[in-house]
Amino acid sequence: MKLKLLITILYLFGVVFTNQANNDKYRLILVDDPSTTITIAWNQISGTNQRMHYDIVDHGTDHTLYAFSKTVDREIDFKGMSNQFVRLSGLTPNTNYYFVINDSEGTSQRFWFKTAPNDNSRLFFIAGGDSRNNRTPRQNANTLVSKLKPHAVLFGGDMTDDDTNTEWQNWFDDWQLTIAQDGRMFPIVPARGNHESPTSVYNLFDTPTNNSYYAMTWGDNLIRTYTLNSEISVLGDQLTWLENDLSESSGLTWKMAQYHKPMRPHTAAKSEGNSEYEAWAQLFYDEQVRLVVDCDSHMLKTTWPVRPSAESGNDEGFEIDEINGTVYTGEGCWGAPLRPNNDDKIWTRNSGSFNQFKLIFVDEEKIELRTINVNNANSVADGSNTDPFTLPANLNIFSPPTGAVVTISNTVDNNCPIIGTPCDDGDANTIYDEEDGFCNCAGLLNVELTVQDNAVSASGDDAEEELATGTIDLTSSDLELIYDGGNQLVGVRFDNVQIPDGATLYRAYIQFTVDEDDSEEDPTDLVIHGELAQASTTFTDTANDISSRALTSNYVNWNEINLWETVGESGLNQRTPYVTNIVNEIVSQAGWTSGNAITFIISGTGKRVAESVDGSAAPILKLFYQSPCNPIGTACDDGDANTLFDVEDGNCNCSGIPETGTLTYEVNRSNNDAEEEVANGDMSISSSDLELVDESGSTNQLVGIRFTDIQLPAGADIINAYIQFTVDDDNTGVTNLEIRAEVTANSLEFTSADFDISARTTGTNVIAWDNIPSWGTNDIGLAGPNQQTPNISVLVEEILSQPGWDLLKSMTFIISGTGEREAESFDGTAAPQLVIEYSLATLRKNDNNQSLNDIKVYPNPASSELSIEANLTIDNLSIYDINGRLIDSIQNANSELKLDVSNLTKGIYFIEIQSGNIKQTLKFVKN
Repeated sequence: MKLKLLITILYLFGVVFTNQANNDKYRLILVDDPSTTITIAWNQISGTNQRMHYDIVDHGTDHTLYAFSKTVDREIDFKGMSNQFVRLSGLTPNTNYYFVINDSEGTSQRFWFKTAPNDNSRLFFIAGGDSRNNRTPRQNANTLVSKLKPHAVLFGGDMTDDDTNTEWQNWFDDWQLTIAQDGRMFPIVPARGNHESPTSVYNLFDTPTNNSYYAMTWGDNLIRTYTLNSEISVLGDQLTWLENDLSESSGLTWKMAQYHKPMRPHTAAKSEGNSEYEAWAQLFYDEQVRLVVDCDSHMLKTTWPVRPSAESGNDEGFEIDEINGTVYTGEGCWGAPLRPNNDDKIWTRNSGSFNQFKLIFVDEEKIELRTINVNNANSVADGSNTDPFTLPANLNIFSPPTGAVVTISNTVDNNCPIIGTPCDDGDANTIYDEEDGFCNCAGLLNVELTVQDNAVSASGDDAEEELATGTIDLTSSDLELIYDGGNQLVGVRFDNVQIPDGATLYRAYIQFTVDEDDSEEDPTDLVIHGELAQASTTFTDTANDISSRALTSNYVNWNEINLWETVGESGLNQRTPYVTNIVNEIVSQAGWTSGNAITFIISGTGKRVAESVDGSAAPILKLFYQSPCNPIGTACDDGDANTLFDVEDGNCNCSGIPETGTLTYEVNRSNNDAEEEVANGDMSISSSDLELVDESGSTNQLVGIRFTDIQLPAGADIINAYIQFTVDDDNTGVTNLEIRAEVTANSLEFTSADFDISARTTGTNVIAWDNIPSWGTNDIGLAGPNQQTPNISVLVEEILSQPGWDLLKSMTFIISGTGEREAESFDGTAAPQLVIEYSLATLRKNDNNQSLNDIKVYPNPASSELSIEANLTIDNLSIYDINGRLIDSIQNANSELKLDVSNLTKGIYFIEIQSGNIKQTLKFVKN
């Protein structure tokens, strides 16, 4: 009776019991038109007859009131979940939709989403990836999604670490934090990473195909987003589809792409994405893909706008193009273990290492890009559903020196100091420190550095050509850059440019002087090419004499030039950007010789008026170059009386070593440590670790480790030597190893060719490394005595005794055996090191440097006769040119001789002098 009374009372007070549907792990997915379609997905725990009910009116959890409903389009049991997908289409753009999921057990909570606009209203994306299994930063990032309220989340893959059922279920549980407190959900645009199996993204996010590459257009052709798959072939079908789609999308205002593996990672532990670079980089540039988001490296970067380039001055295949280039950003760390940002390029705008994602605003005029540090998510205020572009309080926006906001538009986005601004790079060994225009302060090493000013010297060496008629003006007192009653070309020729063959050009620019300050036109944007000629000729009054000249493939944009406000000023505002690449392209031609002329051709829009050679101040070409360095191993004197065996390193550095001491060498390239499977010879040269020597307890392998530039002479006494490893993972089983030396005078780097390690010849000496102590969990990252090999001095001496061994050669050690100890490799976080304790006491009396100081070569430079004096009889003297070609050889000479060098062409030469077993190489210049 009491129970009936209670039910009656509750009924009278309007209390209604509603059964809850048994489902979870909700997500929204976009793979098609974002203004009219969306996919709703969830995990069905139990119950039957599941149906989604939706409407543009919020009816709460009463599914019977919703105007529309739809059954499941696709159902798949995968990763321990019953994944349900409902694909909606025909939706109204820019509209709120409310929905519930009803099944035989009840009704879910009410959720809602908003379709994207189909006009060119402003858009908001969050982009990132690599959430992996660090749940705290992953949850922080997810929470920020719910607060920032983007139109979509572009997720670049590596959702989990090992792609297991449990990891995926945890991932979707954490993804629920992206749902706002009012039930609003935000769609994901998923890409595949290297930690997803081939079907994971397809089965969990219902992408169009299991290859998971696709594109969608937002707004009224405002932007097309491409989701690519770097984990399958980037050629073949994927490339054909991408080429065709980009070509057909020429009418779009913007294009951007996301994928997992970067072309050029910004952490040293990651190998280059050469396949992606070869397939996509030029295509992106040609088809005006202005923004690319990548992941995988677990740090962050944003580049300046860049274009692919194989020309001199490129860095890993790219150079800056501020107007038309592609900005590459991303590199993951939504929640993955962080890596250092230790591989910046000259075109890197900013980088860092913290958990982050990208915040992207898109409108018709520009794309704005910010990097968000996610670690303070709980203190960030909740954003607005109606105005997500007003960012909430306490949002942690990364603010590097180059600026917190990167703007992509058709104008230059660069607030860095103007190129040439004096600065201090913090290196006491450099001079001429200056800003490069991209917030980098860089100086030049003061080692055989030459600074040269080349002024236009003749009236016919600067000229103007009217584009409309081709008429040439050779005698104007000024140079209009570029408008003078109509647009024109300006040619500037510098005669007798002295750049020695083999020199390294570090910096080049043109300095103008202001002629007029009252006739400028803004903006002024210029393009500077060189004339691709071995010996550029002076200008003539022949029509089209400037425009008819062949141009270099390299060019430089001189954009948004500051006003020239003072007549006679010749400062930073009148100085071009670096034209170094243009000069290098010209002087690298086979027929170009020092003393030839170099011509620049300037085009563009706007107007700045400079003096000409017929005015009061001719343009000047400023060059900074380093004369060719002596070949590696050339005997020299480092100026330290306490060192022996002083030699050049090939980079104009001379150094020796003390009579006794300890040298440490580290593996310095990816292909200098390698693994070879014993059974089939398969090679691995880019693994992040070295299994010594069983991989996963089953696959036995050889490990090769190569160290370069060993500055020890043959005959040196090796007191002690060992290889120092660093623990990568815990291993406790019995492990017994053997270490051998490759017996060769100069070991070569490893390749991917089968059996590249076992095919090498090893010596007779074997060092046993038995019963290696356990490397436990607490030892990860440790490099201590338990990670040191026994004394391998006999192996080092075995290599030093090889015929032909000389200073700065390379040596390799090969490890075999049984058991497993897992060490870091070069591609990991701590490369192996070779430590050598040595003595040169027995060799001191034979040190080549003792005779070097007693050899005189004069005059130097020489024009006709070169004198050589030595305290020893010269048994053989050979003269080589800069390319190593033998020019002359004299045998059985005296200790003094004179050489006739009058017939030699101008340039740099090397004299190799041999007396008994002593060889020395000296440089002289023929002028």
